[in-house]
Amino acid sequence: MSKRILVVDDEEMVADIVVHMISRTFPDITITICKGNAAVVKAMTILNDKSDFRLVVTDWNMPYNHHRGCEGGRAVLEAAKTANIPVIVMTGMASSFEKASRADVVLMKPFSLTAFINAVKPFLSS
Repeated sequence: MSKRILVVDDEEMVADIVVHMISRTFPDITITICKGNAAVVKAMTILNDKSDFRLVVTDWNMPYNHHRGCEGGRAVLEAAKTANIPVIVMTGMASSFEKASRADVVLMKPFSLTAFINAVKPFLSS
């Protein structure tokens, strides 16, 4: 299996920081990034076309299909789970923690670099 990660976040700066953390720690990983207003739509297209990702790292609170709130995160999570891809959900809303429970890991923002790397590392080991 390839070592590819899909990063999804509607906030471009956050997406860029996540990509930077991954690439600095795991330089042999290929990262596909979906960011900005169309992040969820791009991610859904990618997940429906390819399932050779080792991991999906996604924000939870992203708009999708004219809905606000966690609809975007939920859509990405469901598409990844359908493709049997593990998911790390990032959220700054404690109330989202339970809703994102199908994720393999839920990281509460703000999180440290160490916490992020410790969450990612097990999915890249094999």
